[in-house]
Amino acid sequence: METQLQRYESYARGVKRLLLIAGLWPGHVSSKFFKFVVVFHFSVSVITACGIMYFVVSHIANLNLVTKGLGVAVSFYTILLKVIVFTIHRRSLVDLHETLEKYFRKDLENEEYRAVLLSPIAHFDRPTLYLALATLGVITMYNANPIIGIIIQLSHGNEIIKHRTPLPSKYPFAESNGLWVTRYVIEVGACFALFSITAATDALFGYYVFQMASQLRVLSYRMNKLTVSDDHPGIIKECVIRRQLLAQCRDKLQTIYGPIILWMLTTSAMTMCANIFQASQISLDKAALVFIYIIMKLMQTLLYAWFGLFMSTESEAFRDSVYSCGWPGCGDKLFVSNIKTMLMCKPLVLKAWQFYVISIDMFMTIMNTTLSYFFLLRTLDEK
Repeated sequence: METQLQRYESYARGVKRLLLIAGLWPGHVSSKFFKFVVVFHFSVSVITACGIMYFVVSHIANLNLVTKGLGVAVSFYTILLKVIVFTIHRRSLVDLHETLEKYFRKDLENEEYRAVLLSPIAHFDRPTLYLALATLGVITMYNANPIIGIIIQLSHGNEIIKHRTPLPSKYPFAESNGLWVTRYVIEVGACFALFSITAATDALFGYYVFQMASQLRVLSYRMNKLTVSDDHPGIIKECVIRRQLLAQCRDKLQTIYGPIILWMLTTSAMTMCANIFQASQISLDKAALVFIYIIMKLMQTLLYAWFGLFMSTESEAFRDSVYSCGWPGCGDKLFVSNIKTMLMCKPLVLKAWQFYVISIDMFMTIMNTTLSYFFLLRTLDEK
């Protein structure tokens, strides 16, 4: 049990650190430093996104370069959307965080519920860590690529060094060493913003789903134990209140993450398609970074789908536990009436802005769309 508790505390600390680095921590942090972090991340991301789009427009006739630029540009538009959404819904985010933390800690203090509450931890902490490390790996390789290129050119004795930046970007200014250094610093900052905001927001979504699903599992445990001889009116009342509270938290989570997931649903296929097409046009050694990026995007999409499925599964398990608590033929009309009322409640399902259920089906849809886009690009390229 102590091991599970330590894993949870480590998981919670890790999510908090990522959010602090991104400047998006929903706790009561009024420091001007964290506001500066958000402004810095937003500014360098906007500058870089503009540079990438200028690169795309400048090479509009080259399908390979266009897909290369668009794939990266979409990632920056995604984090800009995340910053805007988190800023607009700051109050709801704080309320959601405080509510879930309060009631999760309340169940955690009860030794009878602790094992049940922490039982899903393995489904969340390790996948979140792996996704964050994969994101960090991609960003590190992007930043190191220009330096490695310069070292290789120097080792070959080249007198004229070709300077590259981490990202495919272009600006309407004359090239110079000073401008290259400025561009490199800005793009390194933008890459750091891309990592911190992506890792933090992805981790926070999983963390909130974990807290809600764990509390649903505790409610299932309580209903499975319920009999007509217990204080069923009081227990059912507590379960109904908690379930309604979780429904409100689900609604807030959908409001905050709805536009983000809908955007990801729309653009993930395009991003992965662009990168697959790019990888098919270059040598295998140069395609290594592209493949790692594709793997990271696959992990990200799969985790969002998995977290949504986990929430739906636990909600259905709660309804099953309500149905299985021994109410048929018990002879207590109040008990039977309360159970029937609980069974009428719909499962807690996560949706992307009420348009699309977040589940494994979402992942499969994105994969099918990615392949369709890829074959379309191949056809256009052949023509």
